[in-house]
This record gives sequence, structure tokens and C-alpha cells, in this order.
Amino acid sequence: MGAMSTNHRPPQQHTCPPEPVQDWTELHGSDQVDVRQDGNLVSSGEIDLCTADGSVFWLLPDNAGERTMISKSEGLCVYRRIPARKGPKAQTGRVPGTAHTRDTDSHPTDP
Repeated sequence: MGAMSTNHRPPQQHTCPPEPVQDWTELHGSDQVDVRQDGNLVSSGEIDLCTADGSVFWLLPDNAGERTMISKSEGLCVYRRIPARKGPKAQTGRVPGTAHTRDTDSHPTDP
């Protein structure tokens, strides 16, 4: 695995179980992931960059180590860490008791 130095953010707190990612083309920059081999944690951190074909991504490790290239050909398994949802807005995209309306300010109607 190749490496390159870069700045890192502190790890975010995650309380939901990690979600396995079979298709690495579904990974995106800033996803928080655990990388495992034979069930053992190899590394964890934030995805920095992914290739379009999903064969490789670069990981910014939680431990502030060097940026690491992760290749699917190495037989590694990736698990996306899901941030804990906070309140009803995270589940529905709206706050209960509010209505989803169109913007009527730009097109006022006559009474």
C-alpha cells in the first residue's frame, strides 16, 4: 500500500453498526470507513479519493497517520460507518409540524 502525507480531521463518533460495501464504486470522498482483512481491523478513517472503477481509494486514517492507498485486489473488506441519526429531521428530511410548500414569494397571487 502506497502512502502520502496530508492533514487529518479527528474521527467522528458513530453509534450505528458499520454497513458492508461490496461495490466500491458506491464509496465517496468523506465517507467514514473501517477496512478489514479476514475479520480483523486493518485501518479506519475518511475516504479522500476513489477511482471511478472502484478498484482503489485513498484513506485518511483516524490515527492521523499517512494517507494510504487501499486496493480491492488486496482482498480487503470495507464497512461504511453510519453517523447516528439525530431527531426526526434526520429520518424524514423535515421537522414534524412543518409543511413542505413551494416558494410563493417570487410569484405572489392577487387576492
